[in-house]
Amino acid sequence: AFDFIYENFTQNDYFEAGDSGAGYINPRLLYQPRIHSDLPDGSAAYIAHNKKYFSRFDIHTAGFIINGHYETDLRQMEDISRFADCGVGYNRYDGSVDVVNGTVFMGHTADIAVQNTPPEKAVKSALDAIDRQPANKRFHIFRTILVSPTDHNRIYELLRKTRPEARFELVDPHTFFRFAAEAAAAGNL
Repeated sequence: AFDFIYENFTQNDYFEAGDSGAGYINPRLLYQPRIHSDLPDGSAAYIAHNKKYFSRFDIHTAGFIINGHYETDLRQMEDISRFADCGVGYNRYDGSVDVVNGTVFMGHTADIAVQNTPPEKAVKSALDAIDRQPANKRFHIFRTILVSPTDHNRIYELLRKTRPEARFELVDPHTFFRFAAEAAAAGNL
């Protein structure tokens, strides 16, 4: 599958790691003190594993660091920045943005849709979440689950139609995090 994908991608295709990088885990549970076990710290193995696959597949962003009810703290951000060197989204919904070792860490604005969610409902969720954010927050990450490209486009078009003055733009992950890093450096996030 990977051979086919990498042999056939175009300039319009972008790849990013999914949940917590190369593997579906809650990374916080690998750090001492281990919350559910007395196993030794597993963070070095997590970093090495991710560095291998991020390098192999030329990946620089992680769309979602999943830690359940636990914080993604500075130590985890420092470690994750060693393999996701462009940007990271994570399950924190308070509008926070951190730049650690040049990597942008941005909490998701909201979860807005799962498979078969009507676009109108997704747009309402997105706009309600934006309205609860600080007024100067200009970059938003919305999480969707099993939503088709067609439905993503419907949501995006309806979002732009519903609030045209916001000038929403959908960009690839690398552009998004590069612009977010520039805005953060200028104090405009």
